[in-house]
Amino acid sequence: MTAIEYVHGYGPHETRRLGDQADTLADLLHAGTAYPPGSRVLEVGCGVGAQTAHLVRSSPGAHLTSIDVDERSLALARARVGDTVDWRHADLFDLAGEKGEEYDHAFVCFVLEHLREPERALERLRRIIRPGGTITVIEGDHGSAFFHPDSPAAHTVIDCLVTLQRRAGGDALIGRRVEPLLTAAGYHDVRALPCTVYADRTRPALVEGFTRNTFTAMVAGVRDEALAAGLVTETEWRQGIAALERTAEPGGTFLYTFFKGTAVN
Repeated sequence: MTAIEYVHGYGPHETRRLGDQADTLADLLHAGTAYPPGSRVLEVGCGVGAQTAHLVRSSPGAHLTSIDVDERSLALARARVGDTVDWRHADLFDLAGEKGEEYDHAFVCFVLEHLREPERALERLRRIIRPGGTITVIEGDHGSAFFHPDSPAAHTVIDCLVTLQRRAGGDALIGRRVEPLLTAAGYHDVRALPCTVYADRTRPALVEGFTRNTFTAMVAGVRDEALAAGLVTETEWRQGIAALERTAEPGGTFLYTFFKGTAVN
């Protein structure tokens, strides 16, 4: 998939974070996504199966094939979800070259941000989605993070993650590009909608599941890389993470926008 090095790593901490993220945001991100019984669905970049579990629940009669380039992640995905899914160790571009592969729908969640050529990936997917089939793309955009108390220190550590991903060839701000990417790749009936998550003390599940265990944990996970790259000092890092943690305390608020695009081949 012309993938870059996964900036978040593959350790237990990241596996847990992905699960927290998927479970916390399932109602928001999977709303309206359900595939009919018997339909052939391809999930691209399934990782540890965090999103796969929700696809299986929402579309129990669909035939789901989930692919990923990392064998360790696939093993974790199988352990999480079970054998109701056709798990494949595969690269999107290799799969797109196989004769006879055709799917009714494709689901691509938090994948394009890690590809050097996301538009090319979407173009290749058109080869294996049947005419009239659909694609769903979900991406975040770290530039959409707004919070209280606002803090330059917090923005600094978020920018470290954005910079590291950009240097690796990815795009942590890709959410805002979902519609133009799908359109440029040749899809029709393209629709993109913002999916906004907002957390404050009146929404404790989102404070814990998203502000703490998804977003702050994600930023905190690139500490070593940010320090090694000289993007911040140790003191600046500690101040930035502490500022993010304050947004999860009473009186704090956090807002973030994901973008969900759907289109027809």
